[in-house]
Amino acid sequence: MSLFFRLMWKSFFRAPQWETKLVVRILIGFFGLYMFVSFLFLGVGMYFILEEQFPDQSPMASIQPWLLSYFTTEFLIRYFLQQMPATQLQTYLLMPIKRSKIIRQLLVRSTLSFYNSTPWIIGIPFLVVLSYKEGFQWGFVAWWIGILSVILSINLLNFMVNRSNRHFWIFVGVAALSSGLSYLQIFELDAWVGKAFERLLEHPWEVGIYLLVLALVYQSTYTYLRGQIYLDKGLKKRDYMVQNLDLPFLNRFGKLSIFLRNDIRLIVRNVRTRQVSFMSVMFLFYGLIFGTQEVYLEMPAVLVFGGLFVSGGFLMTFGQNIPAWDSEYYPLLMSQNLSYREYLLSKWWLMVVVTAASAVVAFPYLWLSTQMYAIILAGAVFNMGVGSLLNLYSGVYNQTRMPLNVKAKAFENTKAFSLVQFVFVIPKILVPMGLFYAGYRLISFEAGLAVLAGTGILGFVFREPLLNALAKLFMQQKYKALAAFRKQ
Repeated sequence: MSLFFRLMWKSFFRAPQWETKLVVRILIGFFGLYMFVSFLFLGVGMYFILEEQFPDQSPMASIQPWLLSYFTTEFLIRYFLQQMPATQLQTYLLMPIKRSKIIRQLLVRSTLSFYNSTPWIIGIPFLVVLSYKEGFQWGFVAWWIGILSVILSINLLNFMVNRSNRHFWIFVGVAALSSGLSYLQIFELDAWVGKAFERLLEHPWEVGIYLLVLALVYQSTYTYLRGQIYLDKGLKKRDYMVQNLDLPFLNRFGKLSIFLRNDIRLIVRNVRTRQVSFMSVMFLFYGLIFGTQEVYLEMPAVLVFGGLFVSGGFLMTFGQNIPAWDSEYYPLLMSQNLSYREYLLSKWWLMVVVTAASAVVAFPYLWLSTQMYAIILAGAVFNMGVGSLLNLYSGVYNQTRMPLNVKAKAFENTKAFSLVQFVFVIPKILVPMGLFYAGYRLISFEAGLAVLAGTGILGFVFREPLLNALAKLFMQQKYKALAAFRKQ
């Protein structure tokens, strides 16, 4: 392993612009440290939270029914967000290193991922508090080892699932079947999983079964990768089945239909854009974090923060990377006889329509609180009128190439990181919060919403001159963007 770490160290510091990458890694490191401390406090406090929420059950017993949901969430998050550490495989295959050694280091490196940290950062503090409160039992240790074994097994299975859609659809089919059987009360898989882990508390020796399953999954993954990792495999041209999306209903928009059709195809056909779409859907539930906590209900400005993400998930994920989504074919796009203004207008319409649709889909928040849904609607108007234009303006200076068929790696990816995106996030969040708070503090809650929505309406009113100005800025930066996208 030391050989591979030395090679990775040299590769990093010999790469072009390694100083910038180092600064980005340090920033990501600070964020990772914040997450570590947050999860650590969650682990320490979990015993008391469960004790308060489920007073009729012991904290350990109250966890068991939720374990299947936790494992399923882990699997889905890894499938959509985690990318396996396989970027330097071709380089290693050219060196006098055994293929078996390369595969083993790949599997070991994957266990060091942030995604495998939950049992350590949350699980161990929880068990320490549990042992202090209820007395130490070897069953607690066996239960934790069982959880860790399942998490590591999911991590290893992700190698196969990420490389074959067949494995993913098998998982979806099993999940759908188990959900149906559970709904019909024929076979409740979540209860069965909970009882299986509950047995570990009484029979710690059964943890050997979990370790055996982990060993079998490791060997299966090793065998699968050994049959996949060849130098010529990476050089062979891959054949893709492309969906034919004519989308004839877009023809009514004239020249704009060319760009709109291109963007929709881009979102449907590529890994990175599908991942962003999934994240956008997840942001619809972001408001639940704030709208269900009494402490936040007394801080409307914080509710605005949550409301902006509910309607603006697509805006924050897809919109902030304009025009980087087109970076792989940007030279071809710029060589066409197409208007820059129409190009920007099509992006604007895409962001506005998806934001409006998100606000409509978020209507169940009405049952949670009319105040919360009013904030979501006002935030949506701001996102459509002002946030969309801010995204287009940040795109003038966003010249970081965006690989379409590579998943974003949380806490690891630095290639697609752009300081421009980071800087422009501040006005997208702080400005609407400040506008609302000014009206709320000086007059009333309704006035704050009126100020927020009114600012968004002003964005609609001045859209034409602002788009014309942005088109000129894009034209001025056109050749710099072309050069930047070619270099990366």
